[in-house]
Amino acid sequence: MAEQAVHEALGEVQLNEHAFRSLANQREELESVIASVVQAHVGRYQFAGERSESHQRYPSAYRGAHAMADQVRDLQALFPGIGSADERATRRPLPSFITEENGGYFAFPRWQLFAKTYNEAVLMVLQKLKATRPLNNFDAWQVDADRLCQCQRSIKMWQQAAQRQNGYDILTMPAQFGMYHRGRSMRLVRAMYEPSEFGLGLYETGIMLLTHSERFSVDPTPDRRLGIHCPGDVGARCGHRNGEGAPHWQMTQDGVLHFGPTPICGIAIGLGSATAILPDW
Repeated sequence: MAEQAVHEALGEVQLNEHAFRSLANQREELESVIASVVQAHVGRYQFAGERSESHQRYPSAYRGAHAMADQVRDLQALFPGIGSADERATRRPLPSFITEENGGYFAFPRWQLFAKTYNEAVLMVLQKLKATRPLNNFDAWQVDADRLCQCQRSIKMWQQAAQRQNGYDILTMPAQFGMYHRGRSMRLVRAMYEPSEFGLGLYETGIMLLTHSERFSVDPTPDRRLGIHCPGDVGARCGHRNGEGAPHWQMTQDGVLHFGPTPICGIAIGLGSATAILPDW
């Protein structure tokens, strides 16, 4: 079926010899694209049952993404020496599925500026969070390279974002804090990604929580306690649980913020996957 689709596509265009050779040299990229499309379509059906209706919302204190200038100022205070962001990008309309209710434009420092590895950057963010609020490492999870890494899709998207916003230490991206994908397993979310959408990891969501601490605030209303899945990371097996894991954030009513691994097949009406989208700038 895939081979037939390729032949039909080639039949609709006329390639000269140079163009044909150029296309042939991109074989690995073409195979990767075809494989990702097949996996996404298969996943949508294979994991379709891994969802449950959720009415969980953000706490009342959280009123959306802060002004970009405020986010940049907060990050420069947290990470002395980092530069600025291209705030002009935030004047563009948000992607259709990201609204001011569920997301907005967020600021993300390039972790390579202050850490040698992604895991070092995660640990630094966790330390900064721990300095501002009660933080608990669920299951005493070791956040090292053997137990946590970024998904390849997310790595690729961040690399492209860095190229498009070249010269800026802080990248600005449209993102949502979990409400759009609430009640879905992480592997279903990965199969349902919109074009150019990708998962956020422990580092990116940690940065968002540093600049938006009210995202996890005690709220007496039971349906305002939405936690966060991090589908942008791949984690080790979750202790006594089965299957691949990935990080999540959840706050208890006593105000303690918890993080740790959870199965990517898990359905939780109280959790939603945080994602971003690479704008076509």
